[in-house]
Amino acid sequence: MSVLTHIDDAAAADLRDVETDFGPILNFRNHVFEEEMSLLKGARFIWTADDICPDQVPLNQLAVISKGMLAPNTVCKPTVSQARRHVLRPTDYGRAAIVNIDCANPPKAWNFHNHRLIDIKGVGVLPDRRASRARHASGVLRLDEAVLEVLVSEYLHRVAQRHDLGFAPNRPLAVLDAGFKTRSLAELRGKPMTTATLLVRPLCKRPKQDLPFIEDTDHVAELLQVELSLIGVGLTTMSYMSYVLERVTPDAIITRVMGKPRLQRRDEVPNFAFLEKLLDGRKRRLFRYPNVQTGRARDTDAVMLIDLGGIDLAIEDDMQWLLRAHHCEFQIATLNQDVLRNALAASAPARAALTAVTREMADQNRTDLRRLGCRFAPNWGGELELISAGIAYRYDTTGGSIGAVIEATAERMAQAVGPHLS
Repeated sequence: MSVLTHIDDAAAADLRDVETDFGPILNFRNHVFEEEMSLLKGARFIWTADDICPDQVPLNQLAVISKGMLAPNTVCKPTVSQARRHVLRPTDYGRAAIVNIDCANPPKAWNFHNHRLIDIKGVGVLPDRRASRARHASGVLRLDEAVLEVLVSEYLHRVAQRHDLGFAPNRPLAVLDAGFKTRSLAELRGKPMTTATLLVRPLCKRPKQDLPFIEDTDHVAELLQVELSLIGVGLTTMSYMSYVLERVTPDAIITRVMGKPRLQRRDEVPNFAFLEKLLDGRKRRLFRYPNVQTGRARDTDAVMLIDLGGIDLAIEDDMQWLLRAHHCEFQIATLNQDVLRNALAASAPARAALTAVTREMADQNRTDLRRLGCRFAPNWGGELELISAGIAYRYDTTGGSIGAVIEATAERMAQAVGPHLS
């Protein structure tokens, strides 16, 4: 980790502006470090938003990979040139980085507004980490993951043009083929390798978010409202996130997020009393909660929904399970079960329409791809994941264009839901 010596004055001023907006996650001196990365060989654009012409965009400034990915690992073997590029890494980022773009005539859709920093996801692990096939540890972004983010974003973008959601997706600007293949999860062993990608996104104001749903704040209220709006158009972020509290001694509670334990001691944790309140006298309690991640647009301060890969369909059976399961209560902060029940009732036609059209597309996709010999991985079970995986598999096997397929799919989803929105 080095001091920030390789960025020019304009970018440094831009980063200080971000620091003011972001708070501690992008503290200029303490929470952002500069990292030298290698330039990838063979990278190319495979999707761009709207009418962006790839020729306008400096590919050699975007196609970067961390040195940590060049060490021997089971995830991938990137091919790189001798060239190097310095990027910025917030310490809370996992596989993303902030890049200072030097582009004399950037496409209007890139929405720079005199800012020179952009966010790229899939650039590799942090310098002190080793790439592995454990979840959230590979450093790379598979093509099916990138397609899923773009598909959800394009769907929400189309819905927002016709219906006020109260937020907008942080719409990806481009997807790059990184020039190498990856098998980034242990459960994908024996499955076909897929293209590694880089997802280029606008840089948002992004507050630190660490289990925000165990606090009662204005920010939490905003996140919960976004979740309700998503449910209203047939989506949810509550599909798999869980927060478990377990009393181990009178003065210690273990918290688990997606299985990862953390010991919380009374004399060390400021909000220990609040954790006890959530336990409500029980030894163990499980919450399902939204995994909404929001930021703010840097020019308008509008609410932006970011990291769209964890969004799933708000299928009736799954949502009703959240309500009736005796061990699964969704009552954190201001959103209780009555509010959720009312939202589900109001959104039932839209959710049913989206579920029907995506299941139809997923079933056709599954049939077509089985004919091509594709063996689906365990995590390609949901409709949206299956559609995204199918688009990725076709690209990997035929090299065909995927942009038109993504956009046509998103448009069909939006048209199905549109008549049911007030």
